[in-house]
Amino acid sequence: MEYDGDPANVFMRSVNDNGETFKNLGTTCEGGWAFDYGQGCVCYLAPGHLIPVLWNPEYVKIQQNAVGWVLREA
Repeated sequence: MEYDGDPANVFMRSVNDNGETFKNLGTTCEGGWAFDYGQGCVCYLAPGHLIPVLWNPEYVKIQQNAVGWVLREA
């Protein structure tokens, strides 16, 4: 994927450990970003597709923090 928003909103990058690339975009891409939008906010996460990635304790913390941030009171 290509992220065309403000780079300051990116807080996580996904890395292809196999060194594979797509359309010469490189082996990494933005894996998480967040920003305020109107009276709300947006958080996007794309860490990987396999269960070991989704159950990684550090990623679980990121998910919990993202939900807390999205639900915060204005």
